[in-house]
Amino acid sequence: MKPLFDLNLELDEGGLDQRGVSELHLDENIQLWARENRITLLMEEQERHFLPDISRFTKPLDLRCVVHPHPECRFIFVRLTIAFNPASGAIVQDLVPKRVDSGQPLKITTTYRGGLSFEYNEVKLSDMAGVEHSKEYQHYFPEIVGSGVNTNRVIWDFKTPMNDVELYVDRDLFLLIAYPEDRSTVTAEITLRARVIRKGLIGYIPLIGKKTQEFRLDQDLTGQV
Repeated sequence: MKPLFDLNLELDEGGLDQRGVSELHLDENIQLWARENRITLLMEEQERHFLPDISRFTKPLDLRCVVHPHPECRFIFVRLTIAFNPASGAIVQDLVPKRVDSGQPLKITTTYRGGLSFEYNEVKLSDMAGVEHSKEYQHYFPEIVGSGVNTNRVIWDFKTPMNDVELYVDRDLFLLIAYPEDRSTVTAEITLRARVIRKGLIGYIPLIGKKTQEFRLDQDLTGQV
């Protein structure tokens, strides 16, 4: 997989205001450690497919989201939003996962054969098999909820069942977009919102990161625009 970006998060001062703790933005130490919480997004290039019956192309985006907390912080919530420019005509046809409950060891298989959806198979593993498998492939996931089919925006939420459980995110995400046949690029606004808990502070602190990214639909992705 190719790194799409490695983003240092910032304090979400709008979120601080909503919590009634806007005075925290005055503390330079908090500003500094906030930037040491990072989220990495990677992507593997996939082939596009033309569907003559609707005169549109489809292209799967094979992504991986990884969070890197500051040593004294714990993530308890992450939201990844990918919003495609409406003028591009790009529409989300399918996404995986749409929902994964926390604490359940699973074997997940996602297949795309060139159409308008993914084939998604989820098999519950036995306790012993789950323990053994999770050591190598990390199949114990946080709770995940994805949405956005038939829109130009996809959202994935990662959250823990309890605030005293650290949120570990190193997860494959699959996104299938359809777009007009004359389109060779599409631009997306990528927003990452997170909540972290830090030692010595009461409650969570909201963080945010944003990136504008252009994707080549007919060849390898490009960098930031």
